[in-house]
Amino acid sequence: MDATTLGGRYELLEIIGEGGMSTVYKARDRVLDRIVAVKILRSEFASDKGFVEKFKSEALAVASFSHPNIVNIYDVGQENDVHYIVMEFVDGKTLKEIIREQAPLSVAQAVNIAVGVCDGVHHAHEKGIIHRDIKPHNILITEQGMVKVADFGIARAISTSTITYGKNIVGSVHYFSPEQARGEGINRTTDIYSIGCVLFEMLTGKVPFNADSPITVALRHIHDEPPSPRSINPDIPEELEAIIFKAMAKDPGKRFQSAQEMRNTLLAVGKESQAAPAALKTSGNLPGKKKRISRLGWGLIAVALVGLFSGMFYMMAGNLFGQEVVVPAIVGMDIKQAESELDKLDLVMNIVARQADEKVPADAIISQDPISGRKVKSGREINVVISLGA
Repeated sequence: MDATTLGGRYELLEIIGEGGMSTVYKARDRVLDRIVAVKILRSEFASDKGFVEKFKSEALAVASFSHPNIVNIYDVGQENDVHYIVMEFVDGKTLKEIIREQAPLSVAQAVNIAVGVCDGVHHAHEKGIIHRDIKPHNILITEQGMVKVADFGIARAISTSTITYGKNIVGSVHYFSPEQARGEGINRTTDIYSIGCVLFEMLTGKVPFNADSPITVALRHIHDEPPSPRSINPDIPEELEAIIFKAMAKDPGKRFQSAQEMRNTLLAVGKESQAAPAALKTSGNLPGKKKRISRLGWGLIAVALVGLFSGMFYMMAGNLFGQEVVVPAIVGMDIKQAESELDKLDLVMNIVARQADEKVPADAIISQDPISGRKVKSGREINVVISLGA
């Protein structure tokens, strides 16, 4: 390896992320002439043969996946003492960054992201892979609003390694399941518990359990019931709070038994919560007009003139600038249903691509841009990717 190239193929361009386990580079694949992400393991991990073998095995298994909500792995390699994986480059932000900037997220936005995470995790579960380390840092949101789950494989290598890496996994303890905290066996519902923690944080801006030390946080996962999300953010619907509580049940048998079950329940709650904001927006516009008219008391001519010019101004402003509306969550809906939701807010659907997807029915929305929860002007186009089915 020279200073900038791995395997004579991957030209390292710039560091785009650093963590306890690895450094991630934006890179150029010279063979296929495309931008990729290259994750290089830190020396303390790369020197542990047991860790490296388990990591390679899991990474190769994930490389066989093909799902829009999972970051694709293209290659796994080694050059001298440098171990690396080559992944899909995701142009966007981590969910952790979005939470820091925007929390609490709107109900529609949080549900939309959680549904995408559930879709990706369910696909992995069906292939026999449990993530073990679902957290906002491992969830990427593209510029088009697509949800991508990353770092399948690394957590398993760590959990089965004989080395204790201490602070390198401290960031994960806020999303650990009770069984992970106790060092017991795990199953698919372990990931569901972690998704519940992530959903809690999206809607409140806080992790469910916090303390001065990782050990205390882990003990709280084991012994304490999570606080009510609605006590922090009263705008959270009771039905959505119930989903969080079920996902975070101490007993794995009382959680959702599949990510798909959780996804479907989230979609049902998400659709119910979309109608209210539009109705409130419409009713909220009326008092302003009445107030403006009530001030015109200088005679019939003045009323007529002001009314005329005011009407002309609002017609022009509506055409040029539009009213501000909140983008609804339309991922998972069929085309007609999505168009109906957008029409209610005077938004326009723009189909930018169609692609095969074994998990999303034909003619249903795979992704949307802007992402749900964003504020835009009425008349704005909402770009969507449509499923062709399996």
